[in-house]
Amino acid sequence: MYKCGKGTTALFQKRFFAISDTKLLYYSDESRQQLKGEYSLVGASAKVSPTRANARNQYHFILQHPTCGVREFYAKNNVRRSQWIDTINGTVEKIGPSVSGPL
Repeated sequence: MYKCGKGTTALFQKRFFAISDTKLLYYSDESRQQLKGEYSLVGASAKVSPTRANARNQYHFILQHPTCGVREFYAKNNVRRSQWIDTINGTVEKIGPSVSGPL
């Protein structure tokens, strides 16, 4: 999957993602030896990007957090995008509203 770089709307970087109990973790390579960053899923939601849903084999979606804002990603096909959205939102439902934390 690809994530939008910090502070830009045009530069996407390939990253390798995993979901823990409450976070979306990402790594710079497939071995996942060194954590590159993380996003809290507490209170977040994922959905198809309202501004650029499909562009040149890039199936965009966003992760939004009520306090911390929006992060943008894309998958290489619609099936993978749907899987990520469903998995993220399913994880958020399991976390529940009683836990809080930043993005």
